[in-house]
Amino acid sequence: MTFRGTDRHLRKGSHWIFLLLMLAGCAGTPRQAMPPPQPIERRGSVEESTIESTAAESYPVELGVSYESPVILGDYPLPDYPADQLALGLPPVTVDVRVIVSSDGRVERVESLVAPDETSRPFHQATSEALLRWEFSPLRRVENGFATEVPFHQKYRFVFTQTDGKPAVGLQR
Repeated sequence: MTFRGTDRHLRKGSHWIFLLLMLAGCAGTPRQAMPPPQPIERRGSVEESTIESTAAESYPVELGVSYESPVILGDYPLPDYPADQLALGLPPVTVDVRVIVSSDGRVERVESLVAPDETSRPFHQATSEALLRWEFSPLRRVENGFATEVPFHQKYRFVFTQTDGKPAVGLQR
């Protein structure tokens, strides 16, 4: 009988030992934290080109009158691809605008040549924000040796593109 009682006590004790070994095994194995998933960096690019004006939109050609063409001054910023639109994976978005420039070379306003729709509205907004920071040398009308600074407008086309969330760079011709 004593043998059986001892056997029973051994079996009870072995349960406790097994349980302690299990707990020790769990406590001794540190878990490595999984690094958080890295967000995909999405960027877009913007191409810019001028759109030629028609004769009706230009200053008239007059005998004895010439014009000194304006140039963009400094580092003019291109519009940024709207960050909230990158995740949508949109096809290229084209924005055509007319930039109205005062006689002193400051951009007064930006007009869309095509009314923006729901998809293109953020691109039109980004274009306007960038172009309002541009500055030009004045357009000068020269007649009989005297120059007069005159206001002007210029039309531009911006194409916003992305490929797999990365920029696709090129110049539109």
